[in-house]
Amino acid sequence: MNIIIHLPETEEGIEELNRQVAKCHADMIVRNINKLNTSKSEKEKLLNKVVHIIEQQ
Repeated sequence: MNIIIHLPETEEGIEELNRQVAKCHADMIVRNINKLNTSKSEKEKLLNKVVHIIEQQ
């Protein structure tokens, strides 16, 4: 199988791609946290920890 990828060539296109990838990652993190068998408050604590770690990068 061959896959052809057309990456954006403009600065605006690159920024938009970065935003879309970040949104996809954030959605995945929230979905996986929501699947955990823990209380809502524990999920909120975990999400806050994830946000804190990302902000430190």
